[in-house]
Amino acid sequence: VAQSIALHLLPGLPPVVLFWATVDAITAAGLPKTFAWGVLANVGALLPIQLGVLYAVARRRGARGLSLQGVVAYRSRLSWTRCAGLVLAILAATAAIFAGLEGVAGGLRPVFADWPIDVAGGYEGTFSRPAFFATAALNIALTAVVVPFVEELYFRGYLLPRMPVAFGRAGPVVHSFLFAVYHIAEPWMIPVRTLGLLPLIFATRYARSIVPAVLSHMLVNAQGAITSVLSES
Repeated sequence: VAQSIALHLLPGLPPVVLFWATVDAITAAGLPKTFAWGVLANVGALLPIQLGVLYAVARRRGARGLSLQGVVAYRSRLSWTRCAGLVLAILAATAAIFAGLEGVAGGLRPVFADWPIDVAGGYEGTFSRPAFFATAALNIALTAVVVPFVEELYFRGYLLPRMPVAFGRAGPVVHSFLFAVYHIAEPWMIPVRTLGLLPLIFATRYARSIVPAVLSHMLVNAQGAITSVLSES
């Protein structure tokens, strides 16, 4: 149990530390805050840690090259029609949950008014248009494609199938809660994320494939990243 909790939560800490250590220098250099959080923290901490764990396990099991066979589970093949149906179902259910619990997140936000991790306003400030567009392009590519892919490999492909038996039938809910806490920058979103992720988790277990989860995660993140850019451009 302790190992599972640690593997869920600890990868969320180094990106925050790297953000804290670099955000002032990044903004002083004329780059948006998003470069520190959406680019540097991902490339320098989040992605290497999660991929590092996966490949360390793979090497211990004798895997060679880039193969994660035997490490990442839920690899069943799906038809495109079934996959698309699951993606639409995940997105619809998740959107309904997030919309229904919007007031909960809003009510909790003032409780964390003094939260020391401030990643909001990522494109606020004065910087050149090339700096803005370069940061936006890198952030969208990472946030909408690379990070969701790696997170799904790590969380739904590796950790979810290995939830300790001590959690019993509550394993998927515990997994969802730990994934929500892993997003340490936004603790007011924990209840919403915990419930909002359940459709993706149960769809993954039902289909025994992480592909619908990967695609759904990418689409949700893309919407958020692109909306953030458009609101500041």
